[in-house]
Amino acid sequence: MERGNNSSWAARNPTHPVIPMQSNGGGRLTEAQKASRTLKTAQNKERSKALQEAITQFVQEQGKRLHDLALTHHISDNHIKNLISLETYYKKAREPQLQNALIHTKSKEVNEGLAHGQKYTMAEIQKMVADDPNMCNLSREQKKDFIKQLMDYHEMKTSGVQASNLHALRDRTGIYATVLMSTWITTDNASEFWEDQIEVALNNMAHQFEEWACIQKMNIFVREDLPSLQRQNYDKAIVLVYGIKLDGWPVGLPFIAPSHLHTVVEVRTLRDALKIGSCQWMKLTQWEIDDFKEELQKRKEAGEAICMVHKKCADAGKPHKRKKRKSHTSKQSSRLKNMQPRSREIISDSEVEEVISSMEAALGM
Repeated sequence: MERGNNSSWAARNPTHPVIPMQSNGGGRLTEAQKASRTLKTAQNKERSKALQEAITQFVQEQGKRLHDLALTHHISDNHIKNLISLETYYKKAREPQLQNALIHTKSKEVNEGLAHGQKYTMAEIQKMVADDPNMCNLSREQKKDFIKQLMDYHEMKTSGVQASNLHALRDRTGIYATVLMSTWITTDNASEFWEDQIEVALNNMAHQFEEWACIQKMNIFVREDLPSLQRQNYDKAIVLVYGIKLDGWPVGLPFIAPSHLHTVVEVRTLRDALKIGSCQWMKLTQWEIDDFKEELQKRKEAGEAICMVHKKCADAGKPHKRKKRKSHTSKQSSRLKNMQPRSREIISDSEVEEVISSMEAALGM
């Protein structure tokens, strides 16, 4: 297959606008040019200084004149200044002006094809516009046409491709690929492959890929909740916690956990719906979650059981004191404890009487 000229981006895309490159002028300055520029700089400084002194003198005289007016009319100086500066000549809306459009058109006309340093200055172009009879007494359509040309040029400067010497020097090298991301990029006409071979537009492919990625990410969090799915706990434990809901549940199938389905037909029906994607998890927006909360509150106020209600304990409302734990001692340890000799630190009166009586009997008293 024959290939055209593809040495540069402009050659491969002839219908796209290209911003012309700008040359940076000549080489080094001569000694005469340097001296001329030094003299010109000194003259500009003197002119600027003289202008500043004149402006300062004018401001002083103006302030004195304003003060005299204020004394004459018995008002303050600030009131006079506010009255003078009340009207403004500036506009808040920024839009292309006719004068700029005429200068742009004349500049393209007279400077086209001229080298850097030979082009006309702004003052010369403005004088050409003022002396050109074709740019005077314009109709409304002609004015709109000039302004439109200027706006198109601004748009081309914003969205066009900046050509460079390096770009025109050598052929373009790199990979021929398509990258799908949140903001996807494709090289030249690589997006046409999807429409010609796969028969799917690249925009639709990106949307499907994003939807698939979102579903895969959500399945990580909800995979443990699906087997224990119950209608009473579904609204609060899944919809409100994760901000998702199961959309497209098969009609006629009870909304219960898959392990609680009774027949094989019901299980296959749910499996087919999940496999083809008609039943899938859908991410809710914040507005949808807020509306669902309001609906849930209304159902709760109407007396509907939102979650599974457990049986009330018989001792509900009573204080629960902690009971003392009994010590568990073995029979052997208790037997050994009884066999230990008694401590003689404390002797009862009965034991003393028994000892005395036994002694008297022994002595024959």
